[in-house]
Amino acid sequence: MPLAEHSGLIRPLTLHVLEVSLRRCASWRRAGHDMHVAVNLSPNSLQESDLPDIVARLLGQAGVPTSALTLEITESSIMADPTGALVILDRLHALGVKLAIDDLGTGYSSLGRLRELPTR
Repeated sequence: MPLAEHSGLIRPLTLHVLEVSLRRCASWRRAGHDMHVAVNLSPNSLQESDLPDIVARLLGQAGVPTSALTLEITESSIMADPTGALVILDRLHALGVKLAIDDLGTGYSSLGRLRELPTR
């Protein structure tokens, strides 16, 4: 992952993983399995203003309901730009996508910052 991040390939890799995961989830759901999928986002993903639009497009293409997708984000990705990250998180939340924080409490923020995040 660090190599993909430093080489500029993390965005295409992240989008590829998201697309493949959603297509697989759609296949399971068509087979009668009420499956959900979780995808880890790279720390830079929350700095990309088009992320919610891309997620919505990929969900639509796959035919997967938004509630079947959980995006896992790291605490550090939120803390890199809290204001910008919250805008993106709010937009993802408005789509109906579930959000999960990975590695919470590793020293980047306090639990008090959780109040600022979109909840469901």
